[in-house]
Amino acid sequence: MQQSPRNYQDQVLAEAMRTNSNLTLFMQKGMRFTGRVQSYDTFTILMQNQKEQALIFKHSVTTVIPARMHHESGQSGRNPATRHRKKKGHQTQ
Repeated sequence: MQQSPRNYQDQVLAEAMRTNSNLTLFMQKGMRFTGRVQSYDTFTILMQNQKEQALIFKHSVTTVIPARMHHESGQSGRNPATRHRKKKGHQTQ
C-alpha cells in the first residue's frame, strides 16, 4: 500500500512534481517565483524555471497557486492573499 503525503502542502508539491506542472509561489516580501518543482523536503522547495533555479525556504512562502489557475483567473502579479488588506494609515468611513 502506498503511503500518502503527510499534509496538504506535500500533496500539492507531489502532484506538481508528478504532472511536471508550473506553480507560482508568492513570498512574504511580495516576490513571486513561477516554475516547476524539482524537489522538496521539510524546510525547502527546489524550483526551476527557464532562467534560473531557486531554493526557496517554505517558511517564506505565503501562497501557492498552480500556474494555470493563476493565468486563467487573470490575476496580476500581486499576491492574492494580500489583495483585500487595508493599507496602514487609511481608515474606512
